[in-house]
Amino acid sequence: MIFDKSDILLKDFRPEHSEFQMSNFIIGNNDHPWMRYHQALRELSGRHDEIKAMCMQIRFLKRQLKTKPEKMFFIIPRFWRRNDKTRIELELKKVMEKIKPKMREYKFFYRAAKDLKKVIGDIDIEKRKQLDAEAWKHRALCMAAIDLLSIKMLQRSTMEFIISFPKNIRSEILYCLTPGNRDNLFEQIGYIDNKKSIE
Repeated sequence: MIFDKSDILLKDFRPEHSEFQMSNFIIGNNDHPWMRYHQALRELSGRHDEIKAMCMQIRFLKRQLKTKPEKMFFIIPRFWRRNDKTRIELELKKVMEKIKPKMREYKFFYRAAKDLKKVIGDIDIEKRKQLDAEAWKHRALCMAAIDLLSIKMLQRSTMEFIISFPKNIRSEILYCLTPGNRDNLFEQIGYIDNKKSIE
């Protein structure tokens, strides 16, 4: 039957994000550590309550299976008891299968957040403000570098983004965009001019 054939194909299906996707596109491997840390926490927070609720549900279902039949179904016929046990087992299996990919993502983002926390250290109000400014400045420089490499000029959206910064940070960004500083700018996004490296 088609269902049996589909079961074979569905063994290859993974509903969760891949590690490559989480590392490079969700958290981002070239962004500022503060941005990456914040994104890891956002992903962790989005899964936290759901994972906790599913763990509680698993514990509850396991307790139900361990409960003696006479306590659980003291006046229910045996046939119904068996059916109810089967229903609980199926429900437990379903929850266990559902939690596996979610737990894998949860652990990944937990490890990422933990590692980035070591880089960032303790956070107070002043440090949060500092990290926010550094991270958004880094984002603006990366946007500008990509524009200059791809179309040799800043896009209007990038320029408007840079203009939105406070004057002191805006001046620092514009200084980095001057022709004499562009090699350093390009290095921030991992670009290396092969012609210059050969010379």
